[in-house]
Amino acid sequence: MGNYNQFSIEERSVIQAQLTLGFKPSWIAVGLGRSVSTISRASLQWVS
Repeated sequence: MGNYNQFSIEERSVIQAQLTLGFKPSWIAVGLGRSVSTISRASLQWVS
């Protein structure tokens, strides 16, 4: 199993802002150097 790191406060802010602006999770993932599934999974938790 791989290593998992939590998002920093800065990363969370970027993800939430960009999702609000309509950015696709794949674009956000590339910008942050993270996996698309990581961004998608996190965004589902915040939206719910």
